Amino acid sequence: MQGNKLKNLLHQNLQGWRMSLLISVCLAGALLVSLSVLKGASYEDVGVRECPTDDIAYTLNLISPSQLGVKQWQIGDYAEYQYNQKSAIGSSLLEQHFKSDAMQARLSARDVKFHIIGELSTLGQSRYWMRKTGLAFFRAIPKDIYRLVSPTDLRITSETPRFHFVRNYVPRRDDFCQQVSTPLATLVKLEESETKTPAGLFDCIHYRVEFGTNSAPIEIWVNPKIRPLGIVRVSTPNEVLELASYGQDTVFDVPELIHPVIEGITTLAQGCTSCHGYDNCHELISPPR
Repeated sequence: MQGNKLKNLLHQNLQGWRMSLLISVCLAGALLVSLSVLKGASYEDVGVRECPTDDIAYTLNLISPSQLGVKQWQIGDYAEYQYNQKSAIGSSLLEQHFKSDAMQARLSARDVKFHIIGELSTLGQSRYWMRKTGLAFFRAIPKDIYRLVSPTDLRITSETPRFHFVRNYVPRRDDFCQQVSTPLATLVKLEESETKTPAGLFDCIHYRVEFGTNSAPIEIWVNPKIRPLGIVRVSTPNEVLELASYGQDTVFDVPELIHPVIEGITTLAQGCTSCHGYDNCHELISPPR
C-alpha cells in the first residue's frame, strides 16, 4: 500500500514537473520569437507613430501654406514668433516622455523662427529646405530642425523627412513621428479682424483648425503676406505663437555638418550614438571627447 502511494505521488510530481517544463519552453519560445521579430524590425516598424495634433510643432505641419494664400516661396523668406506656454502642464510629445529640468527649457518664453534656406529637386519635384529654430531642445540645448517641404504640404513623410541638428553634434534624421496618413487640417472661417502682435497690426482671417470631431480647439490668424507660413498668430490649448518679425533674410549660416543633407548627398539614416533613447544622444565631435 505504501509503495502504491509513493508511486502515485511520484507520478503526480512528474506530471507537474512536465507541465512546468512545457510552460517554460513555450514562454522561452515566445520570447525568442519576439526578440527575433524586434531584431529584424526596422526603426520605422517599432518607433514610428502618428504625431499629436495639439502640439504646435506638429500641428503647423498639417496646415498647408497654400490653403492660407501663400502660393510660392523665395529663399530667405522668414517669420519669427514669440512663443509662450499657457500652462505648466504641456501636451507636447517630448513632455509626455521627459519631465527633467532640461526638458523644462521648452516651457519658457522664447523666439521661434521659420526660415527658407535652400531648394532641392528630388523625384522630379522641387522642394524647399525650411529651418525651424526654437521649437525643440536636446539636454536644454536649442536644436535646429531642417525640413524638406513645399507650400502645398509640410507633413513629415519618408520623402519629406525631418533632420535634427545640435551645434557640435552629429546631425541625424528623425523618423519617430510620421504624418503620411494624417490628412491636412480643415479650416473653419470665423471672422475677419485686425490682430495685434509684437510685429504690429495685421488684417487677418481668423480660422478654427479641425482634425476631426474630437480634435483640440486650435485657432489661427492668417495673412498671406507673412511668408513662409502665412500665419500671424496660432493658439493651441497649451501654446501660443505671435508674430514678432518677418521679411527676407538671405544672409544666414548653414553649419558645415548639415551641408550634405541640404545638397541631397546624404539622408543620414544612421548616426554615431553614445546611448539609446528617443533623443539618440550623439557624441560630441567638436571638440572631441
